[in-house]
Amino acid sequence: MLTEALVLHLVGRIVHYLEIVGIENKSAVVIF
Repeated sequence: MLTEALVLHLVGRIVHYLEIVGIENKSAVVIF
C-alpha cells in the first residue's frame, strides 16, 4: 500500500540521518 511505502521511506531517511550524525558524533550510534 501507499502507507507502507511512505513508512519505509521515512524509516530510510531516519536511518540515513542517524548514520550522518553517527559519523560526526559517535555517541549517537550508541543511542541507536
